[in-house]
Amino acid sequence: MQPPWNRPAVGFAPKTSPATEIARLLALLSVLLWSAAAPAQKLEQFAATRLIFLEPGKAAQEERLFFGGGKLRVETAAPVGKGVMVWIFLPDLRKQWLLNPQKQLYGELPIEGEEGGGPIVRERELGKETVAGFECVKTELLTTLESSEGTRAVKTLVWRSERLALPLRTLEQDGSGSELRAVVERQHPPALFEIPPGYRQAPDHFALWESFSTP
Repeated sequence: MQPPWNRPAVGFAPKTSPATEIARLLALLSVLLWSAAAPAQKLEQFAATRLIFLEPGKAAQEERLFFGGGKLRVETAAPVGKGVMVWIFLPDLRKQWLLNPQKQLYGELPIEGEEGGGPIVRERELGKETVAGFECVKTELLTTLESSEGTRAVKTLVWRSERLALPLRTLEQDGSGSELRAVVERQHPPALFEIPPGYRQAPDHFALWESFSTP
């Protein structure tokens, strides 16, 4: 099996897998969380359902999001085997955790941003649209990704509202994307964004990834 992160601190698994598509979207979110100021943001803490569209015309994968205090928790189905996987993003500390609740394991990785040699985002506003009841600015992002295979440009459409710190909708040039649904303002306990007691750190990313597919 290919190592979990097919480029440093960005994505899991082969490019064609659902896990990579989710990781690519999470990487985009990490850039938005780190770089986008939201002074007019009204929902400081909220929960939502996010639909991940891997291919046009295919059924969406559903995951749960929890945002509060500038931190993001994502709960989604494990890409291999059974159970769930949990991502916790801490942009202020420039790191992220991946948790395997079934095995009580976790791994820690840095969040890449422009200052860390990660994606370079150029933006172009395309107008305003309403998504899930939120007025959004539709923006085209041109992201340059650096990897051992060279440099490639990825164009992404993003719908963002001043009321939320996360985009309501994203659309990649290959047709994949995401959309937030059922956004509800909710106070979260601090423990939701922490590693639970009793969890062990995986020896490496290979071991953490393999833990999702072993009994």
